Amino acid sequence: MNEMASAIWILAYDIAYAHEQRYLDWFHGEHIPEKLARPGYTWAAHFRGAATSEHPSATGFIAMFGGDSTRAFLNPSPAQLKTKQDPRTREMMGLRVGSRAMIVCQEWSEVSGPDVLPLEQSPAVDLITLDVDSLDERLGAWCVQEAVPSALASDGAVSATKCTNVMGRPRHVLVLQRADGTPPILALDTQGELGGIVTPELQVTFASGERIWPRN
Repeated sequence: MNEMASAIWILAYDIAYAHEQRYLDWFHGEHIPEKLARPGYTWAAHFRGAATSEHPSATGFIAMFGGDSTRAFLNPSPAQLKTKQDPRTREMMGLRVGSRAMIVCQEWSEVSGPDVLPLEQSPAVDLITLDVDSLDERLGAWCVQEAVPSALASDGAVSATKCTNVMGRPRHVLVLQRADGTPPILALDTQGELGGIVTPELQVTFASGERIWPRN
């Protein structure tokens, strides 16, 4: 089993090129240390990749914070934290485009080999969210039987962890770790077919990135 936090706060968003360095200086130098000083927070990692919004000149980012449990992220909750933000934090968070936030519980992991780094040390990650109405059991079985084996068969695949979002939708999240210098895995059949059943309601999003914090 891959050793990971039992809970992860995941944020995926884009930042316009013009604001990127200013945002990163704040996020790495101020925001991450402030988060890690809170009870129950255990680690942080930040990844840079392709933009996922329609912004014409932006970079995509995935931020992750590990916690002992979801309790660490819900006391106070994200909504409660937002009411207490100082002006600088509000300004920096206002630079995010197409922001998505999830607090997830780790369900299970599979690895492709014996040498698996903790998630915060992973050179690169792929983030896949999946959602479909009233077919959670079938979607869960598909992840176990088809999606994760397919992903781990890809070049560079290291591990895959299935998570459940406790903040609503999308409900299902896969976090894929891959080796340094390898292309995104994202090798999943998501063309509306789920366990042999045609499911046009299946909604899938992808994001990927190379680790930029913590640095080696």
